[in-house]
Amino acid sequence: MSLILSVKDESNFKPCPAGSHHATCIRIIDLGTQLVEYQNEQKRQHKI
Repeated sequence: MSLILSVKDESNFKPCPAGSHHATCIRIIDLGTQLVEYQNEQKRQHKI
């Protein structure tokens, strides 16, 4: 799956300045066993 993104100058979003910031992890989601394909080989991987 791929995304096609475009840049628009309409936003007033300002990125955070560089450096360390305090943050809180609020959720870890267990996706279970997922079928993934890499170099034409399928296998099951546990995803979080």
